[in-house]
Order: sequence, then C-alpha cells, then structure tokens
Amino acid sequence: EMQHRFNAATDSAAAPNFKTFHAFCYEVLCNDLEVRMKLGYSSVPSVLSDIEEKQTILRISKQSGLPHTLLTKKKLTPREQTHKAILARAVDKAFKTENLITYDMLADNVSKLFITDEACIQKYKKQYKHIFVDEFQDTDTFQAKFVESFKDSSIFVVGDVLQNIYSFRGTTSEVIKGYAKSDIWTKFYLHNNYRSTKQICEYANEFSQYADDTFRISMESERDGEDVHIITFPIAQYGTAKSQMETCHQIVQMCHGSTAILARTNREAEDIANFLSGFDVRVYHKSDKLKGILHAIADDEHMIQWLTSNLTGTKYIQ
Repeated sequence: EMQHRFNAATDSAAAPNFKTFHAFCYEVLCNDLEVRMKLGYSSVPSVLSDIEEKQTILRISKQSGLPHTLLTKKKLTPREQTHKAILARAVDKAFKTENLITYDMLADNVSKLFITDEACIQKYKKQYKHIFVDEFQDTDTFQAKFVESFKDSSIFVVGDVLQNIYSFRGTTSEVIKGYAKSDIWTKFYLHNNYRSTKQICEYANEFSQYADDTFRISMESERDGEDVHIITFPIAQYGTAKSQMETCHQIVQMCHGSTAILARTNREAEDIANFLSGFDVRVYHKSDKLKGILHAIADDEHMIQWLTSNLTGTKYIQ
C-alpha cells in the first residue's frame, strides 16, 4: 500500500525499499550466503507453513519422547525447563539439518545478527541512511532493538500509543511511550485526521481524555459526517460468551443500515455469525481454511497433512 502510494505520487527512480520486518529479513537471508552460513544454513531454507511447522515439531517431539506442549507452556517446573531446553535444541537441529525455517524464526534470527552487530551485516547498516517505521505502537521490544541497531541512520517512527491492538501477539506500546518521554527523540504531534469525520474525531477526543497528555493527541478533521450515537448496555465490559453474543444481537437490532462487528479471531467471527443467523451476515477473514479444503480435494497427500495438523499432539502421535 505504501509503495503503491509513493509510486503514484512521484517520478523518482530512487524509490525507498518498502518492506515489513519479516520481508526484509527474508530478503537478506535469500540473497546473502554469508548470513545463511552464520545462521547454520548452506542454502536458502524452505519456509514452513503453519501446518508443516506443527507436523515437524510433533515429529521431533515423538522422537525425543518429550511433550511438544513444553514449547508453549508458560509456567514450568525446573525439570520441565530442562526438558524444554532439550526439545528446543532438538527442533533447532532438525530445522538446520533439513534446511527448514519459519517466518518468525527467520525474522528473529536475522534481526539478532543486526542487534549483536555481526560483521556479516555491516554492509546493510551502511546502505540504509534513513529508516521510517509506520504503526510503531504495534512493534515488540525485539523489533525496536533491531531498528535501533542502525546506529548511523536517521530513524523516524510514527505511531499512536492508544491504538496498540496486537498486544496479544507480543507487541507493546511501551517502546513508543519511552521515546515520547525521552529527550533524545524529537517529537511531532500529528493532529490532522484525513480518514475520519470531525464528529468521529470529536467523540474520540472526548473518549481519550483518560490518557496521559504526553501520549494523547487531539485530532482534527475537515470532513463533515453524521453525529455519533452512543448505545450503552447494563452489562460488564467482559462478560460470558453468551452475554457478549446477546449484546451483539441487541446492537444489530437497534442500529439502522449495515453494522460492522470486529473480532480478534476467525473462530469468534464465526461464532457471532452463527448466533446472528436470522440476519444477513457476511464474514470476512483469512481464507486459509478454504484453501486447505480446496488443496486437499486435488492432492491426497496434502489432505492427509492438513487433516492431521488439526489433531492434538496425543492423537497425532497415536
């Protein structure tokens, strides 16, 4: 999106390099033999899908006799911590031996080379003189260290502390909060909102008064629109699944026109759609499940892989 808008606005032949964190690290891994050797790969590794990653981990888990749940379990006994370290090393060794990697692994492993200032990545730090990061409130501390590792580059980050929506994936707004409070960084407060109407901006400004003035931005807009109507319900903010469904049902009944309901996961969106079966409901989400079904119809081997990926670790091993 950013690259498309840049190309449409300028005739410059020297366009910036537009990349996500993962895409940048993948490009480095593909094009740089020295980086691959440093990470233990003799050639460009195959990037595993979620299904393939799960199957590989379950296979190594079965071979080692250690439960795969150790890798994601939060609270571990000292014995479990030892077993987790053993299993993690076995998985890492298998990935290197079989020339496999995941998107998260490649981003973490390549980023770590930048953070530790390895010799093989010095050319990239010399290449990029200016770095711009958008949606910085949705970065994690590791990604922030990766950006900060470009010591000789000018760094410009844009973000809104109050819009951190990916904390469940490990991101945090604490990094940009630290920047806002630091004397090292020059701060610019962007008040103009080009997307929302002034009525929505006024409501958002009133709603955000709880926030620290260091982070809060009073938004302005030249676009006129309909008034914002607030509907309140006498229930707790976080109720049971049933009470949340009933709230959605009441809102849809009271609102005129179309209504958008946002959900964090595909499963939640499908549950809401099933509950609102009396309405014209359309669910928009990633089509991974549909792709899996269609691929399975054409390829028996993929069908087996896809079906087994939905089994629990115990049933898969059986």
